[in-house]
Amino acid sequence: MLRLSSRATFFWKVIFPLLCMVLGWLGFNESYTASIFLIIILMALFAFALFPLKDVFYNSETNALHIKGLTKEIVVDICDIVSVKNHRLSPEMITITLNKSTPFGTNIRFIPPHRIGIFSQHPTVDFLQKLALFSKRQNT
Repeated sequence: MLRLSSRATFFWKVIFPLLCMVLGWLGFNESYTASIFLIIILMALFAFALFPLKDVFYNSETNALHIKGLTKEIVVDICDIVSVKNHRLSPEMITITLNKSTPFGTNIRFIPPHRIGIFSQHPTVDFLQKLALFSKRQNT
């Protein structure tokens, strides 16, 4: 299987939020109200942006994506992909929109492998878009 997501996904999903919360707590140790408020804000931000991140693999034998969360893994057929979008944030993210609901929802978000240039579309986006287009053409 070909790994499409970065090996740093666990870091961004689990370790980075915990590190930020601990540093936030230590930074405001004199004012507990401010530190609790900061931790609540950080948790909301991380819950929206980082907790939904998944590990994504492509299996060329079955022409499917294997999507892993922390405790669950699902298999999604390539022809179920509606769109693939690149988000140039830090870290750079890719969102796959599916035409049917899965246990992870219809939008799958992951961090692709790191690259130097961020002014063009990530090669993983092109790869997935071409796979989805080719798969849809074969099924028609």
